[in-house]
Amino acid sequence: MTPLADLTAIVCDTLRAYERCFNEQRITDLRALWDASESSPIYVAEEVASTLVGWEAIEGYWAGTQAALKRVSIRAGEPELRTLAPDLVLAHFPMHWNAEVRTGDALPGKLFGGDVRVSALFRCRGGRALFIHYIEAPVGALPFLQGIYAGAVDAEFARAASEPAD
Repeated sequence: MTPLADLTAIVCDTLRAYERCFNEQRITDLRALWDASESSPIYVAEEVASTLVGWEAIEGYWAGTQAALKRVSIRAGEPELRTLAPDLVLAHFPMHWNAEVRTGDALPGKLFGGDVRVSALFRCRGGRALFIHYIEAPVGALPFLQGIYAGAVDAEFARAASEPAD
């Protein structure tokens, strides 16, 4: 069995390549990071209502995403891994994304971004970690709103809260 440190390194290599595909606007190149021998890969994007099952659905999503976005970037955090079998690794990690929609779409010219939690299953062989299952989970409404309210506190008010009381 491959040591966890080695698995972590090859999963991180895949995640950096995944970032490059998005950050260089080459979303349709993501297929190279997936196990081509997987007959029914699964992709759950936070912004899509249905689960994408199979290559046709996933590649259609990637092509549509690339066409809809003028710019996009992602940043994947460090993954935590669990070995499920000699060649299967479950990883979870935080991810931040930024996007600019092309003119004419639902949010033309708008910049927006968000944070998700990702759970991914990788098949590891030949020194590579390849996706076979990928799920993005957005932060729920309550913690999201709590963050907005916490971020809206005036700096002076926040400083006063940290000073000792009289």
